[in-house]
Amino acid sequence: MRYHLRHSVRAAGVLLATALAGAGLLGTAQVASSDETPDTAVNLLDQTFEALDVLPRIVGGEPAAEGDYPWMVRLDIAGGLCGGALYQPDLVLTAAHCVSPGTGPNTDITALIGSVDLAGEDIVEVGGNHVWSANAEGIGGGYPDWALIQLDEPVEGVPTLPIATTGEYDEGDFTVAGWGADAEGGDQQQFLLEAEVPFVGDAECLASYPDDEGWGFVGEIELCAGYAEGGIDSCQGDSGGPLFRDDDEGEPVQVGIVSWGNGCARPDYPGVYTQVSAVAAAIDETAELRTAPEVDATSAETTVDTPVRIELSGTDPEGDDLEFKVYAPEFGELSYEDDPAVLTYTPAAGFEGEDTFYVVVNDGKIDSAPAAVTVTVEGQPPTPEPTPTPTEEPTATPTDDPGDDDGDGEELPDTGAGSGTGIALALLLAGGAAAAFAARRRLAARS
Repeated sequence: MRYHLRHSVRAAGVLLATALAGAGLLGTAQVASSDETPDTAVNLLDQTFEALDVLPRIVGGEPAAEGDYPWMVRLDIAGGLCGGALYQPDLVLTAAHCVSPGTGPNTDITALIGSVDLAGEDIVEVGGNHVWSANAEGIGGGYPDWALIQLDEPVEGVPTLPIATTGEYDEGDFTVAGWGADAEGGDQQQFLLEAEVPFVGDAECLASYPDDEGWGFVGEIELCAGYAEGGIDSCQGDSGGPLFRDDDEGEPVQVGIVSWGNGCARPDYPGVYTQVSAVAAAIDETAELRTAPEVDATSAETTVDTPVRIELSGTDPEGDDLEFKVYAPEFGELSYEDDPAVLTYTPAAGFEGEDTFYVVVNDGKIDSAPAAVTVTVEGQPPTPEPTPTPTEEPTATPTDDPGDDDGDGEELPDTGAGSGTGIALALLLAGGAAAAFAARRRLAARS
C-alpha cells in the first residue's frame, strides 16, 4: 500500500532552499516520487489564471465565500505547495512534512493570505524566515506532523484561528479547506474550496491504516475524518491546512492539520490529520519560546584598499546573550581581534563599489532574521598636499620676567613655551588626540 503526502510540488525530486549565496543548505522540501505526484502539479505563484466558471473542488467540496476563512494561508515552500492557518499575526501553523528537513532558518517561503482568490487584489504576500518543526522524520509511525513558520512581519487586520487545547471538539462534523487538487492527480486551484467531513473513530481508522512497516495510524496524535463511501476529502496541495469546527460559542477552532492518506477520497480510506489537541501544549510552548532576537542592519564607507571598522549590534526580548553569525562578503575579507561583534572589513585589492554581506544573531535558542551589512568602497581620495616647511625659525614671544624657578638666584632662559603648545595643537588637528598626547609628553621631557 502506498500513502500520499497531501502536498504538491513543482516537479519530482528534491528541491533545496538556500537562503543566502554561500551560506549553506538551510532547508529542503520533501517530495513524493514521480508516480505519487502528478505531472500536472503546478506552482501557483507562477501560474496565470484565466477567467473560468468555478466548479466544486477539494474533491467533493465547494467554493468558499470571500471572508469566511480569512486566516487561511497558501504556502509556497521551496516549490512545495501547502496550506496553513494564521496562528499568530506573525506565525503560520502547518504540517512538518511541508517544511522538511525541519527547524532552522528558511527564507525560501512565501505565504499568501487575505482572500479566497489567489489572484485577487486583496491577497497579501509575506515572506517567511524561520521554521520550528515537530520532526524531520516524515509522517506516520507516531511522528507528530506540525510546524510553525515565522513570517517576516505580522499580518495586520487578519484574525487568527485558535487551536483546540482539549479533546472536547475532536468529534462531530468538521470543515476542511484548501487550494489543493480537485481530484487525485488533479490540478491545484485558484479559489479556496471547502468540504464537510465527519469524524471517523480510531478503531475504524486503524482498520483502514494498520501498522504497516511503521506507517500505521496512531490514535494518540492523529484523528481521521471522511466518508466510508469516499467522494469528499482533502487532497494533494492541502497539506498543512486546518481541519476545524465551531466551538460552543459558535467560533471556529482548529482540531486537525491535513497530513496524509491513501490517495484522495477513496472508499474506506479517510483522511488522516494531526490531532491538534494532542500537540497543543507543544505548539503553544514553541510559540512562546520562539521570540526571535533581532540584528541591526548597518553600513560603512571606505576607500580602495583601505580597511574599515564595523560594529554589529542586536537585541533579544528576553535579554539573553547573543552570538553573531556572519556570512562571508563577496569582495572582501572579515577579521576581528577580541570582540567578534567588532569587525574589520578589508576590501579586495583594487575593488571599488558596493559589497553586501549578511549577519544573524542567536540567543541560544533560535536565529534572528538575516540583516544586511553594506560596505561602500569609493575611489582613492586625493593625496593631501604637504605642509610647507618654514624657512625661518619662529621668533619666541618674550616674557616680561621668566622668573627664578630653580632656586639658584639666576633667571631661567626663555624656552618659547608658546611654540610647544602650537606643535601639540597641530598634531591634534592632523593626527588626533593620541598624537597630541604623545607630543605633550615629549615636550615635557625636554624641560
